[in-house]
Amino acid sequence: ACRDLLPPTPVASKEYAALSDVADLTGGDTFDKFYGMFKYNARAKGHLDRMRENLARVERQLAAREAYLTARAELRSADRRRLVAEC
Repeated sequence: ACRDLLPPTPVASKEYAALSDVADLTGGDTFDKFYGMFKYNARAKGHLDRMRENLARVERQLAAREAYLTARAELRSADRRRLVAEC
């Protein structure tokens, strides 16, 4: 089931493989197991905070890259239309 969330991809990287491993390791675990790790690990809240911040940073970077690529494609398309109109 976890492999459905992260299917094999033609662009394989060690980071993607590590993410797949985390999904596999955590996909079948119960909430009680995670709660136990959280309750008895003094650093758990800090780890969760950092993980949340890092995920938010990645999401912002992905959105920014997508916006940049979309804007660049739109500008190129507008430039092509302008050049064709000049002919």
